[in-house]
Amino acid sequence: MTVSSTIDLNVNEVMASLNSKGVAQIDKLVNGSALKQLQLEFDRVFDIIPDKAQAKMDHPSQLQITGTYSSGKHCRIQPPAYNNFPSLMNLFNRTHFKKIVDMYCGPGANFMMQTFMSHEYLMNETLDERSRLNWLHWDPYPSLKFIVYLTDVEEGCAATHYIPGSRSYGRKYRMKTSLTDLSGWQNGCRHRLEDWQSEPDFTNEDATPLYVKAGTVLIFDTDCLHFGSQPTSSGKERKVIIAHNRPHNLQMPQHTETSLDQN
Repeated sequence: MTVSSTIDLNVNEVMASLNSKGVAQIDKLVNGSALKQLQLEFDRVFDIIPDKAQAKMDHPSQLQITGTYSSGKHCRIQPPAYNNFPSLMNLFNRTHFKKIVDMYCGPGANFMMQTFMSHEYLMNETLDERSRLNWLHWDPYPSLKFIVYLTDVEEGCAATHYIPGSRSYGRKYRMKTSLTDLSGWQNGCRHRLEDWQSEPDFTNEDATPLYVKAGTVLIFDTDCLHFGSQPTSSGKERKVIIAHNRPHNLQMPQHTETSLDQN
């Protein structure tokens, strides 16, 4: 029996949501055997990554440990290694996803220029153990992300958090962010409000958690203030794949929106 890999995707509805909010959520887009195959591809790689390790796969047969990841396991996948993930390519390498990227990011966008995968399942006790991803931030590079959730995300499961209406706010600071100034958290660039404001306008506590079922896809403008949390309950986990699409020459068209433009 063949099980459909996706439900119907209405490009106009997705674009309407992206244009107004910078976010579009498609509930349980992946289902049945297609979701199972994605999970198997993910586990095949993550089963050989040690606990608390950050890895990269730049070539099909080469997995390298590059650092630490306090809340579980993390891996960066470069396009030459994409043939290890045929189900992922089958999901995103479709006309409607390419159309969404071109319509939002402008012509010549770099489609699926890199992909990150993470498995969060460890709790950390101190603030110092937070990774850069665990702080409310904007991404240093403009990007439209495809985020596919391979597990149900409920309370305690390291949910994605974001502040609705914050795209223009994050863009303003991203345009000021120097990629060569590595004085931010964990020797990274200054892409948290704590790096710019002594009393930040917004902190992690202001963000809204996103609780979703496995197979849900979130399409997300990374100028929106956001963060990925760590598990807060024992036995909770989150497995997620995040594909990055970047505008040509890193020049994202300006999109107007609502509530935080005045800040």
